[in-house]
Amino acid sequence: MPMRIKYKTIHMLLKPILIATFFIYGATACQSQTHQTSQQTAAKNNDMQTTKNSIDDKFEKLDIAELQAKGSKSEGGVAKADGNMVAATSYDLTTTGDDGAIITISGNNVNGYTKKETSPDSYFEVNKEYYPDGNIKSKGLKFINGGFNKGTWYFFDEKGTLTKSTNFDAPYKFTLENVMQFLQSEHIPLAKGPAKPDQGMVTTIWRNEGAQGPIWKIQWLKDKTKMPNTVEEIVLDGNTGKVTKRVDQKYNNS
Repeated sequence: MPMRIKYKTIHMLLKPILIATFFIYGATACQSQTHQTSQQTAAKNNDMQTTKNSIDDKFEKLDIAELQAKGSKSEGGVAKADGNMVAATSYDLTTTGDDGAIITISGNNVNGYTKKETSPDSYFEVNKEYYPDGNIKSKGLKFINGGFNKGTWYFFDEKGTLTKSTNFDAPYKFTLENVMQFLQSEHIPLAKGPAKPDQGMVTTIWRNEGAQGPIWKIQWLKDKTKMPNTVEEIVLDGNTGKVTKRVDQKYNNS
């Protein structure tokens, strides 16, 4: 009898401790998961903000002399805006920035030049177009794995005066940031940086303003364990984020 009383007493003392330990562990696990998700979201937002900071409405000029000195040169005919063919001198130059960004400049002395800068740790390409004399023509961001214009773009006349700015995100209440959060919740990968040799299919995101309103379209390699592979296409409402279409397609990922 004394031993039974002692056991019950110990059990009564341990029960609250076990319950408290369970709740503490559960709360810690939830906080850890929430913290991890917050870190991932913050990293994506930081990438977007950092890249946006490289785009402003200020005049700038391409260093044509440096391009001519360092770039590869070729002579040939090019079509002008009116369709007429004329002789032109073209230049191409690819360099690597201190942060590993790939910077390409290409164009000619008739139609102007394009500069593209893509960081290996970014979802975006900094895209700038210049007039033949090097004056800035337009600048903005492009989403790498989709090619659409992101955020606000700035447009200039030949004298370098800002003439227009366009926010390409305005029609989409369900933002690209929201789409990325959707991908994360669905465990769909999204690559950063420029395309890599022989990488095969990567997750792509497009957007469009159709007759039924704005939409997002996602395609990703759902199953590559057997041929043909399975690619899933997901369409989201551009205002609400509601999934309006979800279908599997066969794909030869070579």
